[in-house]
Amino acid sequence: MAVKQESPTDGTPQEACLPEAAAVPETKESAADNITPEPAQVTANPPSNDARIVLAIWAYVKSHWKEISFVAGSVITTMTGAIIWIIAYFATQEQVTRIECILSTNMSIQSLPLELTLIKFQLDETMLEAAKLEERIKTKYKPDDQRLYVKFTNERKRLEDRQDRAEKELETARARQLDCIKGSKTTEKKQS
Repeated sequence: MAVKQESPTDGTPQEACLPEAAAVPETKESAADNITPEPAQVTANPPSNDARIVLAIWAYVKSHWKEISFVAGSVITTMTGAIIWIIAYFATQEQVTRIECILSTNMSIQSLPLELTLIKFQLDETMLEAAKLEERIKTKYKPDDQRLYVKFTNERKRLEDRQDRAEKELETARARQLDCIKGSKTTEKKQS
């Protein structure tokens, strides 16, 4: 077996012949490196559908990350621009005041008719109870009945006052709504 060695005098490579016995024997490690392993028998279950979906999504993201980051950046930029535009558009105090005015009057106009209906039902119930009590007083008078009759009368007056107040509030809210609408139309004309 020929082995290359350097010359001790000038450093040039030279071939030297070594006897076969002097050749380096193969070690167990080098012999093990030359052995090709047999394929292992896999007995594990295949991945579930959820795992396959996740792996497919991950593979798609890995292969298209530039496009995905571009789309995500575009969406974020667009949303930020929209928010800035909305803030800039509604930033003036006058416009915010008009919106508050319209919203509060609309809520009043929506809720007051319901309150009036409730008051009407309560008033009808009170009047019915007072009429029954009146009939009972005519046929069979008890001192407690008189006290109940006064209570029903006071309740009726309270409900009628509440009904009148709610009707006035409704009229006021409708007038305020018209003022808000007129004011917002004036503001729009000024901006144009």
